[in-house]
Amino acid sequence: MENRDGIVTERVSKKLTVATPSKELVDAYLSEIAKAYSVNWSPAPPPEISATDEPEGGGKTDTLDNSEQSLGGEAKLTSTLDGDKTPKLPDIPPTEEQTEAKKPIKPTTPPPTYPEDDFDALTRRFEALKKR
Repeated sequence: MENRDGIVTERVSKKLTVATPSKELVDAYLSEIAKAYSVNWSPAPPPEISATDEPEGGGKTDTLDNSEQSLGGEAKLTSTLDGDKTPKLPDIPPTEEQTEAKKPIKPTTPPPTYPEDDFDALTRRFEALKKR
């Protein structure tokens, strides 16, 4: 968006700029997540650039070879094809929605009402007011 006629102050405009976080911050964040989930993870070491790696002319090349790039994770996947069985997980108790769905709905009947004398009802209400 454009700030036409300077309506939005420069201080606010600076806060609205989009910038990606630094590589160090991302690596620190990912390492904390890996630590919380007990995953062995370490950031990829920065690629070492030697004088022989640069193409002649000193410019950068636009092509990237994905096979040479490392993602930095050391997560290992194991296969269960070799006869290993996964451990038995504990049973999860049913949620409230599941238990409510299983229970049959019973029609509730109001308690039987007996005809009450007006004097008795008035006396009961008066006693309740006295207790307050």
